[in-house]
Amino acid sequence: MKLHRVKSDDNLLTIAAQYGICKWEDIYNHQANKRLREYRPDPMCLKEGDVVYIPDTEPMSYQLATDQKHVIIVQIPKTEINLLIRFNDQDVLANTRYRL
Repeated sequence: MKLHRVKSDDNLLTIAAQYGICKWEDIYNHQANKRLREYRPDPMCLKEGDVVYIPDTEPMSYQLATDQKHVIIVQIPKTEINLLIRFNDQDVLANTRYRL
């Protein structure tokens, strides 16, 4: 198991990607991160200096025939973001169309 010290721009998505782990939940819900869950109930709001235990992962392996074609499908988890857009640093733009 590895230790990762959180930097200012880290979150569990970026940390999981850095260590080749598909689901950030596998890190956050690991028993070694119980204390982290107590201090940081929102898994996307880590603080600089937090220590995250990175569980060891088993590489995936397949035994496939060499004289055949094989298709392996890898599912990449999606991430949802929520934006709060303000106009003139005051008014929230609700139910307004805009382009990012």
